[in-house]
Amino acid sequence: ISGRGEDMHVPDATDTSTASSGPLITDAGKMTKISTLWNPLPELGWADDYGLAHQKMRDGNFLRSGISGGMLSGAADASFTVFDAEIIFDKPANIEISFLNGEMARILVTFTQPPALSEALADYEEKLGQPIEKKVSSNPYETSRARWMLASLDKKELLEVELVEDQGTMGLSYIRKINETKKQ
Repeated sequence: ISGRGEDMHVPDATDTSTASSGPLITDAGKMTKISTLWNPLPELGWADDYGLAHQKMRDGNFLRSGISGGMLSGAADASFTVFDAEIIFDKPANIEISFLNGEMARILVTFTQPPALSEALADYEEKLGQPIEKKVSSNPYETSRARWMLASLDKKELLEVELVEDQGTMGLSYIRKINETKKQ
């Protein structure tokens, strides 16, 4: 474990304080576009490329046991994993961050010590609003799931958030999509 950060929290869906706040210089020296889409990892913005995101997570101020991958300059399609990261719900999780066409496209979270489903749902419902789909089962052998759809301030990007609990394991997926109806 290499660090401990500020209290990590999930902002409400309209909070852009965790998005990139200005033009960023990548390791290749070119300008990166800005995304106002909410990101569950306070260190990152969705428009971050692999090299910048890897550096931010490697140098981030939060608990973790390790990080896979290395600094890949200009990697368009790649992924890396942060192990036992205590960022989301302050619970340890393996977080895989994937890139497509040079930008962050997906974050997959698998909790190694999951929070209680009721607490995770309550937290995300408070911060993200009511899910567009929700099925909570009292049977431990059935899958519980909730799904949210968020939009960036300019409505050009969408974020599908899915929380799944299945037989004591819990995961989250965050998938960034371009809103084709708002694309110019």
